[in-house]
Amino acid sequence: MEQLSAGTFIYHSGTHPAVQVPLGLYGGVKKDQAAGNAYAGVDYAAEVLMFYSEIDPALNNAAVSGNFGVGKAMTSTVNYAPKYFLVNGAPYSASTAPIPVSTGIRTLIRFFNAGSRPHTPTLHNHYLTVHAEGGFRLPFPKSARRCFCRRCRRKTLS
Repeated sequence: MEQLSAGTFIYHSGTHPAVQVPLGLYGGVKKDQAAGNAYAGVDYAAEVLMFYSEIDPALNNAAVSGNFGVGKAMTSTVNYAPKYFLVNGAPYSASTAPIPVSTGIRTLIRFFNAGSRPHTPTLHNHYLTVHAEGGFRLPFPKSARRCFCRRCRRKTLS
């Protein structure tokens, strides 16, 4: 069996991902190169995990009531329309606590997006450097105040 390389990864259902992932069949895996060292040359003193997901009540209700599938009230996820955005499993709102980062402490933030829509993390008054995307180390880190990722559905950043 091959060893898992250092990185941040999402695992999810492979049998019917269009339905099972929006229903919550996913999770995250992280592996450091060494303790306090995410990748070669990327050391950190603190770590924050940010797991983004979303809920479409219509899909969830159809699945729970047995009304999803061929010949049922809802036959596909073509009209998937998430109404709730979750951060670490809790609904996001204006009262959601900010990401716990401190100036002067090198913090590794691992972003997991299990949703079907791209979500753009923004750090106010801080800069971030993206070292990896989708579990793969970038050849050159990207620095910014906001992390733009056009292909961030069901992906990771660290």
